[in-house]
Amino acid sequence: GMKITQSFAREEQNAEIFDGLCKENKKYWLKAAYISLGIPVFVSILSVATTAVVFPSFVIILLVSAALNRVVKNPYVQAVLRGLKPCIAGIILATGLFMTIKNCLPVGEGSQLDLRGLVLTAILAVVMFVVKTKDKKRISPIGLIILAAVLGMIVYGC
Repeated sequence: GMKITQSFAREEQNAEIFDGLCKENKKYWLKAAYISLGIPVFVSILSVATTAVVFPSFVIILLVSAALNRVVKNPYVQAVLRGLKPCIAGIILATGLFMTIKNCLPVGEGSQLDLRGLVLTAILAVVMFVVKTKDKKRISPIGLIILAAVLGMIVYGC
């Protein structure tokens, strides 16, 4: 009676899903994930979407890192990288100065002096150029960014 009917209905449902999978219908792929894994359709959509976003970047990073290990040892590439370092440092410095002038000094219409911002900038500059760690190294850029974030939250409020 009832077991045979349920079994027949399940087989009919599986046949419909299999037919949909063969035709590459997305609805049936999600239904198959729900039935086989016992996970809701929303979760399967979310996991498929996440995989679709993350996987290509992951593959590209793997390929680039494999190629980069071989290429970076080339003397011509080394010369290019040595030439780029001062350029990148200059761009970062110019951006920092531009942001400090634009946001802290009364330049332009409606702007006013931000003494707190200037003091924070001065403190961070001193920490960056003067303060050294126990092993006589300067504070890392990441440490400086974290320090700037913490000081900014303290001075300006969260």
